[in-house]
This record gives sequence, structure tokens and C-alpha cells, in this order.
Amino acid sequence: MEQWEYQVLDVDWDKSQGAWKVSDTTGAMEFISPTIVEVFNRMGEANWEMAAVTSFTGELIGGEFVGSHSGNWEASKYRAIFKRRKQ
Repeated sequence: MEQWEYQVLDVDWDKSQGAWKVSDTTGAMEFISPTIVEVFNRMGEANWEMAAVTSFTGELIGGEFVGSHSGNWEASKYRAIFKRRKQ
């Protein structure tokens, strides 16, 4: 039976840098990307497949999301969920 592992990323627009700031919910992964497409391509190159993406308003507090989903696809904050087969 196939097993999957998942990665949840917060993708936030950083006005001061003019780029997307990406971090996982554990803080172990962080990087800056000039475009949101590059964020998704970078994950694809590491064999991650996007499972879901949604825009939201709110923040992470203690690793938990506090806020609401905005439904706005021109938002400055997104949560993206990726999956890949466990090795």
C-alpha cells in the first residue's frame, strides 16, 4: 500500500523584500522567492506534488492557524499543501 508524506507551507508576500517568503509550519524550511510559480516549481523539483492551496487571512500562533479562509486569489497569504510518496 502506498504511503504519503505531507508538507504544509505558508507563502506570504513580503512588501519590504518584494518577494514571497516561504516557511513550513515547523520552521525547518524557509526561503524567499521572487514569484509564487517559482515556489511551486521548487517544490516540484524536490518531488513534492501540490495537493491543495488556499488564500487566507490570519496568522499562525503556536503552529496553529488562527483566522479565516479568504477565498481571494489575489491575496498576500497562501497555505499550500504538498505530498510525495514515502521512501
